[in-house]
Amino acid sequence: MGSSCHRGASTSVGTQRYDFRTLVGKPVTRKLVQGATAALALLLGLAALPAPTLEGRWKLVEQRYGSSGANLISIEAPLRLEFTVSGGRLVGRIWASGDRSKAQSWPTLQTEHGPHPIEIRQVSIQPGNNLARAVYRVPPSSPDGDVLEVTEEYRLAEEGAVLLGTVTITALAKEKPAGSYKLQRRFEREP
Repeated sequence: MGSSCHRGASTSVGTQRYDFRTLVGKPVTRKLVQGATAALALLLGLAALPAPTLEGRWKLVEQRYGSSGANLISIEAPLRLEFTVSGGRLVGRIWASGDRSKAQSWPTLQTEHGPHPIEIRQVSIQPGNNLARAVYRVPPSSPDGDVLEVTEEYRLAEEGAVLLGTVTITALAKEKPAGSYKLQRRFEREP
């Protein structure tokens, strides 16, 4: 009538197979096998797709002050940010306009007169969670001026096509916050 496995694990009756370990009937049909094969192929295909990453070149397309609606970027000399793998880790470079030969290590404070000296406090570029963060201080330009502390933070968005970020600038009077403002930034990935 049916066949049984010597160890008593399963037996077949007609076209149905029974697993006596769970006592659940499991009909095995060609359609079921084809569906399982298709699902496995889909999962393997998705696993092979590259995950979005910070690595690449980014162009600043929006910069807004607080909740202001005005876009503050310079169309003539757009800021570019690039993350590349060097020595097994991601590193950043930044430059204005299309002149990549003038790129500086990120973070750098770029002004209309070129890079301004900074004191780097922290740099963290984490490819696993697609976060780039830097904290640095800008010395005062005059003896009675305040030190500025700048925090830049960028995250991937829109399936890796956009890099969204904030730049928080805090004036430090005798090492204590004396006021701050925040810029909202949006970079788009360049080919």
